[in-house]
Amino acid sequence: MKLKYIAILSLLLMNSSCYHDYLDIKPDKSLVVPERIKDLQALLDNTTMNMHTVANLGEVGADDYFLSDDRWGSLYYAQERNTYIWAKEIFEGEKTSCWNTPYQQIYTSNLVLEKLQEGNFTNDEAFQNLKGAALFFRAWAYYQLAQVFCPPYDENAGTNKYGLPIRLTADINEPAEARKTVAETYKQILKDVEESIALLPETSSVATRPNKQAAFSLKAKCNLLQGNYSLALEAVDEAMKIDNTLLDYNDMDPTKEMPFDVLNKEVVFHNVFSAQILGPTRAQVNKSLYQSYTDNDLRKKLFFYFDKDGLCRYKGMYYNAPTIFFSGIARDELYLIWVECALRTGDLTGAKGMLTALLAKRYAKGSFDASSLPNNPEDLLVVILTERRKELLFRGTRWSDIRRLNAIENQDISLARELEGKSYTLPPKDKRFTFPIPDEAILLGHYLQNER
Repeated sequence: MKLKYIAILSLLLMNSSCYHDYLDIKPDKSLVVPERIKDLQALLDNTTMNMHTVANLGEVGADDYFLSDDRWGSLYYAQERNTYIWAKEIFEGEKTSCWNTPYQQIYTSNLVLEKLQEGNFTNDEAFQNLKGAALFFRAWAYYQLAQVFCPPYDENAGTNKYGLPIRLTADINEPAEARKTVAETYKQILKDVEESIALLPETSSVATRPNKQAAFSLKAKCNLLQGNYSLALEAVDEAMKIDNTLLDYNDMDPTKEMPFDVLNKEVVFHNVFSAQILGPTRAQVNKSLYQSYTDNDLRKKLFFYFDKDGLCRYKGMYYNAPTIFFSGIARDELYLIWVECALRTGDLTGAKGMLTALLAKRYAKGSFDASSLPNNPEDLLVVILTERRKELLFRGTRWSDIRRLNAIENQDISLARELEGKSYTLPPKDKRFTFPIPDEAILLGHYLQNER
């Protein structure tokens, strides 16, 4: 009977419009919560836990692609049309999984953590791994939400601004939490990550399950966004000690429609998002971005193709579906975090060496000339950030990078689009770099809305 309830709970998690909608359906959580370790593991193995539609908001708003007028006008979802032009109003009353899905993941994580605490379980390896996984998933969900619904982290200006409502309990009868500050939001994320590191195994049987390398990686990503480069370097160093395997793009077939396998050997933690607007019949890759790849750069043919109309399209996702994009953690990103943080903390030689190790797997064999890398730190940083953008295309990182580089490094990156004879711009540090909280969440949670 309990397995029946597990199935019902999973359907609720996938289809419910909001965290609070469960109130009328499940007044007594003890009736539907499994008690065995393997059943709790099944909740975390639900495919919903590895889906983050949050990432699509940032990618839709980023600058690696553009749409023709007719493709934009034919978009079904108002939130995609509005995000593309950085409108003040995004959702127009539409329900959105960009807020709901992560909070469903947080609810599931809290549920598992509470049952582990309440149950009569042996504190063995399976117990510790499960607890570590629940903590990681909760941290990952809050991290993703913070990239679009919180102002960028800025120690000098933004940490006292409103972050996220933080829920650490599965009791749906508790009143909605007020929004924490940005600093408190990241503090909670890093607290969960630190706890998970001590509990998780170094590797996992499948990349949909978190492991110690994924947790160290998330710690590095958080510290990178906060400008804590020494801490980020320490964390990513620990991650790469576990495994630093890269794909060699010389072994890939550029003639394939989708060259990269799902769960390939470079993937540390698997996560995906989908977006109609970024599909291959709509999104065109920015010409200047495509032209930044030299002819001996293998990514030029592995990532892009030209359709019958001569339009440049993207095909380089670490997934085998044209409208589903990988947004998890892969080791190429770890290399790039290591390289950037090493340079920012004064290790120019180490940064050049690690960047060379990555690019040797991205260029035709023997064609990458390490001596071409500049010796001036400022010039090398430009190369590193350029390679980061070229490598992590449509991975859910570009929006976060623009925000952090503008907030922490004052790089003054602005965005611009031309559409239907009108010009749209998003200046550096504009309030529209933070998305509005969806209407239904404001209504139910009584949260303060983000300024636009």
